[in-house]
Amino acid sequence: MRLIVTIEKQNDNTFIAYNTNVNGLSLIGTGRTIDEAKEDFYNTMNEVAQTYKKNEIPECLRIAPMFK
Repeated sequence: MRLIVTIEKQNDNTFIAYNTNVNGLSLIGTGRTIDEAKEDFYNTMNEVAQTYKKNEIPECLRIAPMFK
């Protein structure tokens, strides 16, 4: 399953990227630009993936998310 990530502009003109399509796994990324929010989201994915044993990393953390 691929993470579907929503990007929204916040009241302070920063951006937040978050997923809601995988139960039990909610990740976020933030930034001053959309690209920064995406980069931070990827960093979050990598950090969470590192908490799993290599052969137990969920598929959604091994494939690129779909940003919308």
